[in-house]
Amino acid sequence: MVKGQELSNTIIINSRIEEIGRVLDCVKTYMERKGYIGVKYRRLIGASYEAIANAIIHGNRKDEGKRVVVTYLDAEDQFQVRVRDEGEGFDLSSVRDPRLPENITKSYGRGIFIIRKFVDGLSFNDKGNEITLTIKK
Repeated sequence: MVKGQELSNTIIINSRIEEIGRVLDCVKTYMERKGYIGVKYRRLIGASYEAIANAIIHGNRKDEGKRVVVTYLDAEDQFQVRVRDEGEGFDLSSVRDPRLPENITKSYGRGIFIIRKFVDGLSFNDKGNEITLTIKK
């Protein structure tokens, strides 16, 4: 990659869990072609799965008429995956810690926790319907 140059690609899918594999295959293929391999990149794929699943399930409420937009950005010093849904958004402060005793047996609520552990940077837009995952190269 030329210094200062970035490459991005956008994939738009229907809100169907079955679409996640297709998106991640595109991202993995790109990363492998660029030689981005190893634990850091595998964790980004895992975090991306969680983010896309959250967008489909919680953001778009599995409404197949709504879309999820996934953009990956390859910059000089970092790699980002951005996931945006068409939902109402959410307030990050409302997400409960899944490690607390009252939350430990719940079958939901671990996605954001997992994502945080797997990436170097995590941010949301003001509305709460777009998440950006960042790893440093």
